[in-house]
Amino acid sequence: MKRFMNNFSEILFAILEIIIGIIILIKPLEFANLILSCLGIFAIFMGVINCIAYFKNSREIAILEQSLVKGILGIIIGVFLIKSKDWILSILPVVSIIYGIIILFGGIRKIQVSIDLKRLEQKFWIVPLIEAIISILLSIIIFKSPFVLAKTLWIFIAVSVIFEGIFNVVSATIMYSVKDKFEI
Repeated sequence: MKRFMNNFSEILFAILEIIIGIIILIKPLEFANLILSCLGIFAIFMGVINCIAYFKNSREIAILEQSLVKGILGIIIGVFLIKSKDWILSILPVVSIIYGIIILFGGIRKIQVSIDLKRLEQKFWIVPLIEAIISILLSIIIFKSPFVLAKTLWIFIAVSVIFEGIFNVVSATIMYSVKDKFEI
């Protein structure tokens, strides 16, 4: 049951990736604004919670946990995220480098999956290898291409997120069948 839940959560996460990719593809800048607003609201909320906790806790706990500082920082970060969305979106190429690194690590992980499947003499070992090559190529494109327009970058990210989600569903399904076959 635990094995099923692990694979189910991987597939569910991959499907969520695909859905997010489609949303980004349809409304890239609106999605970015929504995410920044949600993160800002969440940071403010957590900041208020920490400030309240500071005054509700005993002096000793309040001194140790530093909740007031965490709360004030959370509120400042939240307000910054909400008020500075345009500026944050203007530095999107830097954010894309971080995303490229994440895709690169995913591609490297898929290489190991492919090698593991080959070592287990599975016939589908080539699928994660192809996925790995595509993921690594996507990350190289992100690293090499100076996306000038944020909208273009978001469309590219959307397409790559959709592909990554599809690849992850396929990989998780293959790995589940292999684990089930070998009762790993």
